[in-house]
Amino acid sequence: MTIPSAAGGLTLMNNSVGNQVKSELSQADSSQAGLESALFGAYSKSASSGYFANLTLVELSDASASGYESLYTSMGANSALLNIDGTGGPTGITQETPANSGGAISCGEETESDGGSQTLHVCTWIDATEYGLAVFPSTVSYAQADQYSVALWKASEHN
Repeated sequence: MTIPSAAGGLTLMNNSVGNQVKSELSQADSSQAGLESALFGAYSKSASSGYFANLTLVELSDASASGYESLYTSMGANSALLNIDGTGGPTGITQETPANSGGAISCGEETESDGGSQTLHVCTWIDATEYGLAVFPSTVSYAQADQYSVALWKASEHN
């Protein structure tokens, strides 16, 4: 599992803006169970240099993610994903077509957790090796958020 350098028209930002976003994500998520050793990425659209989306990946075999792994093993992909996203997670969740068999992906919307009022489109996925979460602006349709997320999912497991 790795943060992809590019996938589905998105390019990993390795500049100061990208590093700042990754640092903020790491600080915000480091206290959440299962996310202590997560990997983070900030992405721009390939034809742009501006920040567009972010990605959080958790390797299920990592000790800090053992709760995610046991949910996946005991409940299966769809139920595990619903359980992980559960309370305080995205609303209006729709199940999408997974990138691989044995996995599940869903997309929904979420309001910024820092007290802001911006609505974001969020897609989460899980399979036997990873849990992923990708966040996009609300101007991105659910279908496009799903396409970006599936591309990131596939690339994260094949780089």
